[in-house]
Amino acid sequence: LFASSPNIQRKLQDLSGRKVNLLTHGVDYDHFTKEVKINPLLAEIKKSGLPVAGYFGTLSDANDKTVFKKLAENGFSVVIIGKVLGDYSMLEPLANIHFTGPVEFRDLPSYASFFDVCLLNWIMADWIKNSFPVKTLEYLAMGKPIVSCRIPVLEQMFGPLIYFADTPDEFLEQAKLALAENSALLAEKRRKIASEHTWDSKFEFINQVIR
Repeated sequence: LFASSPNIQRKLQDLSGRKVNLLTHGVDYDHFTKEVKINPLLAEIKKSGLPVAGYFGTLSDANDKTVFKKLAENGFSVVIIGKVLGDYSMLEPLANIHFTGPVEFRDLPSYASFFDVCLLNWIMADWIKNSFPVKTLEYLAMGKPIVSCRIPVLEQMFGPLIYFADTPDEFLEQAKLALAENSALLAEKRRKIASEHTWDSKFEFINQVIR
């Protein structure tokens, strides 16, 4: 048995009475560390001179939209990549918020590699407390500072390398702190820890357990 987060691992062990192996998600490390040219749309957005806070992934009503709004109203350009499934009409009037729509996986680095801060902003609920967002490792592989809601497995595994926030005001505060503290050394630490979680390494772990 395998589980993708410690919370699920504990619950599954209690239910099954069996050993459950923790198998967190992996990352296509080479894809997110390759050198790319900036996408023209993002290049145009960056001409404003404002730092870019970015997010990619499906956009639902589970995302904390007020975080996007708070950042856009306080000195950030907010770039949101992905299919919109929820009601985001409250954000449409804001000039500093840019919806790109879905982007092909192969093209993601040409956008996200040029984010200044990456976001993991969901409204806290049981599902997010039990999750391990794949994009965490993709953000880390690019060496980017991350501001996240308090997801237990991320605090446990990457605590010193991620900025955590509970409210939109804290997201803004932590995003500014992330910008101020960012350095080549921190970026290298983020890339290094992501390199330990490639999909190949996950396959090898599964293989060892099965053998």
